[in-house]
Amino acid sequence: KTPPARGKNLIMIQCEALQQFIVGMKINGTEVTPNLNRFAENSLYFPKTWDQTAGGLSSDSEFMANTGFFPSASGAAYTRFANNSYNSLAKTLKKEGYRTFVVQGTFSSFWNCHRMHPKLYFDRQYSRNTFPKGEVLGLGLSDRAIFTEALNIFKMTQEPFYGFIVTLSSHHPYNFEGLDDGTFPLPDEMRKTLLGDYIIAMNYFDRELGRFLEGLKTSGLDQKSLIVLYGDHPAVPIAYKEEMEKLTGKKIEESIEWKDTRRVPLIFHIPGANGKKGTVFTDTGQMDIMPTAAGLLGIKIGTYFGKDLSLDNGPYPVIFRNGSYIIDGVFVEPTVNRATRTITHELIDASEYDEITKEVDLILSYNDTILEKNLINDILD
Repeated sequence: KTPPARGKNLIMIQCEALQQFIVGMKINGTEVTPNLNRFAENSLYFPKTWDQTAGGLSSDSEFMANTGFFPSASGAAYTRFANNSYNSLAKTLKKEGYRTFVVQGTFSSFWNCHRMHPKLYFDRQYSRNTFPKGEVLGLGLSDRAIFTEALNIFKMTQEPFYGFIVTLSSHHPYNFEGLDDGTFPLPDEMRKTLLGDYIIAMNYFDRELGRFLEGLKTSGLDQKSLIVLYGDHPAVPIAYKEEMEKLTGKKIEESIEWKDTRRVPLIFHIPGANGKKGTVFTDTGQMDIMPTAAGLLGIKIGTYFGKDLSLDNGPYPVIFRNGSYIIDGVFVEPTVNRATRTITHELIDASEYDEITKEVDLILSYNDTILEKNLINDILD
């Protein structure tokens, strides 16, 4: 059976601070992210994607999506293991004749990217350094500038290519000059609040995403590309729990309820008539981005810890850096000997999961040994 996106371009969009709760949300009857909502409806959409980042936040997200490895046990893999060798998504695609590049809004050295992107086999890194005259909004190039430049590069690049886009405008504290064009009907009491600013920032991102997707369509690239889009990490700190309760209309009392608000969206848009569509309520995480993209493109990478979501994997743990995990709708926290059903919040006997906990610890220890001893080339030999 031919993989549905074999030979297609890969366009991967990592969205700054995009949380799941914002998808489909309406304020005063107006959708916050209308373009993203439409995109999710026409794609393979995983709303139960749990944030697996650790100390490296955005860089952890990049690391997982491009290497299939868990974040570093401490600090950030992008700084701690920048001298390592990697068997990355870009490396495998280059063997298939793909051109590979990154388009990001920050300066090239942000999170040590100027060193890590070549290590991950990206041929070229486009950044704020490349476009010194580009529109700046907040911490770097605006999402409009990033998406505009990316589209221009795609049109000029010989296919197939892998273009990795990292957006920036919706970065904390979400209140940068230029995000609010006054069109979104935010209630007065939400103005100048963190969550109000976040909604405006996400609405701005959505407008620019819509413009970009329209550009892909006009140029015909949408039919020739697998488009993957995901949130990099949660946006709202726990200090804003009460505001989150008000906004989502849900009480947040248990640790699982807070964790639940911190999910991020994950979307795979497969071109053509055989492209799968639909909402899949499997528990998943950012570790599954690379194996799933590889599976849809029909390439074999072999060195990753996640799972290919296009296959039926059966129950498989979504593992967090602290050794807790979610399996079959149960959140297991070994350090406090607790297991909670994610939907009903019912507590169950944690000792039932002892065997899986051992397996999870083993997986994390393998991950860390490979990173700390730089063993990837030994594994590939």
